[in-house]
Amino acid sequence: MSKCHTRPDLTTPCYRQSMSQCHTRPDLTTPCYRQSMSQCHTRPDLTTPCYRQSMSKCHTRPDLTTPCYRQSMSKCHTRPDLTTPCYRQSMSQCHTRPDLTTPCYRQSMSQCHTRPDLTTPCYRQSMSQCHTRPDLTTPCYRQSMSQCHTRPDLTTPCYRQSMSQCHTRPDLTTPCYRQSMSQCHTRPDLTTPCYRQSMSQCHTRPDLTTPCYRQSMSQCHTRPDLTTPCYRQSMSQCHTRPDLTTPCYRQSMSRCHTRPDLTTPCYRQSMSKCHTRPDLTTPCYRQSMSRCHTRPDLTTPCYRQSMSKCHTRPDLTTPCYRQSMSKCHTRPDLTTPCYRQSMSQCHTKPDLPTPCYRQSMSRCPTRPDLTTPCYRHSMSQCPTRPDLTTPCYRQSMSQCHTRPDLTTPCYRQSMSQCHTRPDLTTPCNRLHSPQSQGFLTVLEESLV
Repeated sequence: MSKCHTRPDLTTPCYRQSMSQCHTRPDLTTPCYRQSMSQCHTRPDLTTPCYRQSMSKCHTRPDLTTPCYRQSMSKCHTRPDLTTPCYRQSMSQCHTRPDLTTPCYRQSMSQCHTRPDLTTPCYRQSMSQCHTRPDLTTPCYRQSMSQCHTRPDLTTPCYRQSMSQCHTRPDLTTPCYRQSMSQCHTRPDLTTPCYRQSMSQCHTRPDLTTPCYRQSMSQCHTRPDLTTPCYRQSMSQCHTRPDLTTPCYRQSMSRCHTRPDLTTPCYRQSMSKCHTRPDLTTPCYRQSMSRCHTRPDLTTPCYRQSMSKCHTRPDLTTPCYRQSMSKCHTRPDLTTPCYRQSMSQCHTKPDLPTPCYRQSMSRCPTRPDLTTPCYRHSMSQCPTRPDLTTPCYRQSMSQCHTRPDLTTPCYRQSMSQCHTRPDLTTPCNRLHSPQSQGFLTVLEESLV
């Protein structure tokens, strides 16, 4: 986004402070604006082509707070968030099973006796030459079972002691899990097809924290975030210009004198028959300039008094803006072609606060967010490894928030019609960054 224009966020404290010493509408072309705004953060202008192009290659993330998400994701499975306090508390009373794939298990259980798994083909074949009831002390057993996997005897003291320091996983197939997790929030599993399909119709928003965003948006212009304190402070010393399109201006300035804008073609043509220096009191001026736009004379007392109650906007073309805003963050303009092109190759994530997300995701499975307290609490009564198909899981996780699975076909279909935002945590932006240029003038003119 470095090459895209940014616009100030008028809602930030930075703007209110920085602009306090400047005229109400900042002139972005003045040195005062560039200097004062240099310490304020800016935000990209999502309406510019530069943003739409540069951000097109970045991933977006779903906005879980939107109605679109709540509706579309309602039918998708979720997974518990193991990092939340809710999970730790709720799962404390449920049995867990060891994760046999971890190094901790292999090391701690090496000194404990195991018992053969009678349900496996290996056992049935190897034990066929031994006595029916296996005697673990006989040579026949030790030799025949040497090539078969065994399972730990959970009832022995050796197991309870050796495994006490290893992590376990809940068993999602048990009723205990479904019941304990019912009060914890879950998060949707972004890898399921249900999520990709249901979220396809929800809007997403770019994740500004991902590398993909920083790289792809580096060539797009950004706009200052007027809501930040940096803007209010930095812009306080820059002059502003009135916004001629507002009703307040037209009414308040109606009784004040104006002066012609000598830089416009209308002035040069209409004044060609009058004296070089316009005399506002002469009939020639009043007639020739009647069809040309004029600008207020900011040095007159009439202007200062009449415009004092009207809102102004900064002039982005002034040197003051470029200097003052240089130290402030900007935000991308998602409506610009630069954003659409640059972000086209990056993944996006749905905007969770939008209604589109809550609705489209209602029919896709979700997965619980293992990092939430709700999961840790609700899962305390279920086996360690969560099984989303078990009654224990369905009951215990019913009250926890879930997150959509962005990898599922359900998401791709449902979210296709919703806005997305770039995922700033992805490296996609570094790989796809179009050389977008020429948007600065366009955005500055639009902001002016």
